[in-house]
Amino acid sequence: MGLGPIVPAMALFSSDRERRLWLWTLAVVMAIYSTLGLARTLAEALREHGLLGASFPVVSFDPQDILFNLLAGAMAVGASVALAWARRWTRDRRRDVACRDASSTSFRFRRW
Repeated sequence: MGLGPIVPAMALFSSDRERRLWLWTLAVVMAIYSTLGLARTLAEALREHGLLGASFPVVSFDPQDILFNLLAGAMAVGASVALAWARRWTRDRRRDVACRDASSTSFRFRRW
């Protein structure tokens, strides 16, 4: 009874660059999480010495601020869509010009 064909193990990373980027990402995430405990200890020490308030201020939901944030988000999304459209339009336009130039030169040098 055979085990079947041996399939080579799939590489975890597609390149050395990708591996380095993931290792750096892991290092940054570990650094962030490792400082969370230190931040709590530092905040308690600052509160004891009166250098930090007991709590954060209460957040109020102002309709004007909410409207501003919605408008800013809509403008950001609209700008992103417009930029993507402009890039696609210029790419297509360049391709059309290149195709037109290529077809006109091939027409000139065609043998009859």
